[in-house]
Amino acid sequence: MNNQEDLVFWLAGNLKKSRFKHVMGVLEVAIELAEAHGVSKDKAETAALFHDYAKNFSDDEMRIYVDKQNLRDEHLSICGSINLYHGIVGASIAEKKYGVKDRDVLNAIMNHTFGRTGMSKLEKIIYLADIMEISRDFEGVDEIREKAFSDLDQAILAAIDKTLLYLIGKGEVININTIYARNDLISGNVKGIKKGGV
Repeated sequence: MNNQEDLVFWLAGNLKKSRFKHVMGVLEVAIELAEAHGVSKDKAETAALFHDYAKNFSDDEMRIYVDKQNLRDEHLSICGSINLYHGIVGASIAEKKYGVKDRDVLNAIMNHTFGRTGMSKLEKIIYLADIMEISRDFEGVDEIREKAFSDLDQAILAAIDKTLLYLIGKGEVININTIYARNDLISGNVKGIKKGGV
């Protein structure tokens, strides 16, 4: 991306300090995972920088953008919070404002929160970088970090399982795309994953 410096400048000035630190952490991990798994470093950088671009939008800002761009999604609508659209909005802004045209990069930005069936290596890298960057601290994160560099699918299955257990424990709604992503991994579609999980 040609205007990466402008993007980093915008993020530093518009995200909360802790959110900007998180984005820089995701950027660092995404680059390391991209190098480990033979994925374009440029693509990983772009997706990592945009993944939380809209995270600090107010509910009104998010709602206005979603409605104006006609981004409503039936799978997100049931989750209640308009903030859960931040990945979709970030991908839309990356495409419309910054001229990002690479569908893989846009999918990685869009799906980093919930996952989906048939995720590409880049999508898995951004999903994992978001959940395991250095400031993340929860039981099992070190196991995910270790697996991520040797087997993206095992790592993402462990990450999804952790996310599901967390959401169930909190009594939260689970996005159906996360269930689809998990089922895709354990249904035999992905080599090396056996039914029953890791």
